[in-house]
Amino acid sequence: FPSHDSRIRLLEQTLNSLFKNTELSNINSLTVVNDNSFYDISGITKYSPVDVNLINLSKTSGVGKSKNIGVELSKYMHNGKYLYLLDGDVYFTNKWDIKMIEIYEKYKDE
Repeated sequence: FPSHDSRIRLLEQTLNSLFKNTELSNINSLTVVNDNSFYDISGITKYSPVDVNLINLSKTSGVGKSKNIGVELSKYMHNGKYLYLLDGDVYFTNKWDIKMIEIYEKYKDE
């Protein structure tokens, strides 16, 4: 997910709720794209219970391009079954991932 300056507190909240409310076995790894923020966000990801790939862009690219970069790099860095794109202002509720996977698996062939 992309990250930029004004969103640093929301990013912390997003990661805290992600790790608190997700079955960690469902997370192979996490890719964070730092969209040329002047904040050092490496400290936020340092205590992650899963592998984190932090990508620091040298110029601001915007949300869409940042996500595309994250998707492309994730193809080579991860071997997970699912890819979930998120922004740094999301609050995850309990078992959100289990519910989402169940719905995906139920309707994936439709």
